[in-house]
Amino acid sequence: MDHRESTEKQYYNSIVHKEWDKKSLYVDKENPPFGLKFFDLFDVAKEYLGELKEKKILEIGCGSGEIAVFLAKNNSQVYAIDISDESINIAKKRAAENKVEASTHFLVCSGHKTPFTDNFFDIVFINVSLHHLDLSQALKEIRRVLKTSGHFVAIEPFAFSSFLQKIRASKLVTKIYPIIQETPTERILNPGDLKLLKKYFPSLKFKPRQTIFHTLLFRLDPLFSILAKIFIKNEKDEEKRRKKMNIKLKNFDKKILKLFPFLKITSRFIIFKAQK
Repeated sequence: MDHRESTEKQYYNSIVHKEWDKKSLYVDKENPPFGLKFFDLFDVAKEYLGELKEKKILEIGCGSGEIAVFLAKNNSQVYAIDISDESINIAKKRAAENKVEASTHFLVCSGHKTPFTDNFFDIVFINVSLHHLDLSQALKEIRRVLKTSGHFVAIEPFAFSSFLQKIRASKLVTKIYPIIQETPTERILNPGDLKLLKKYFPSLKFKPRQTIFHTLLFRLDPLFSILAKIFIKNEKDEEKRRKKMNIKLKNFDKKILKLFPFLKITSRFIIFKAQK
């Protein structure tokens, strides 16, 4: 295990129990926990994944297994790996609670090198974990284990503009909107990484999501609260009102990107699909 992998393992081992101990591990067949919170990202991912029935899927960086169990509940055979052994332990408990042990296979393993044979998977899926890996090593391994005509689908944080990212990382902006960096070895992907992705997967296509407008409005709490009161009038519970306003903002973002594609430069995430 190299320094990167050791750092990642230590961090995720330290947080996974705080996040999931004494909580239900149930996963809805339609929307896993991630999908409920980030529906605007996961809806595109589900579209890119396509028909799941009888597909053999590898999830790299599966964490505590929410998405792996979701895929299994939708009739896939799922092999899910993570560098964190504590996360894998909870993932196995989640599979048992959801009665999908027979169709899930969890393994403590790096995304850089896996024990699977060549051309083994129909789909490789990654949910915000690729930017934690050495990109070149991971892409070589993903291409190796994918079947011919197999698909690679991922959701990742992304910076289209280095100039906007410098502003985003400035002291003034980070006071209002702190940058969340879980581990010192992770980094946000950029257009140079897209070139590398296209080198390994020339058929790559992607969709941007969550523009700067959503981000700023959501982080400027007083303004966000005012907008929530204006646009969500029939909800008295403040927390529910804020959740509904967040959904409204994300849907507005999707419309904005569709009408004005050039605004992708302000997006925080991309969802991409590639075929071997």
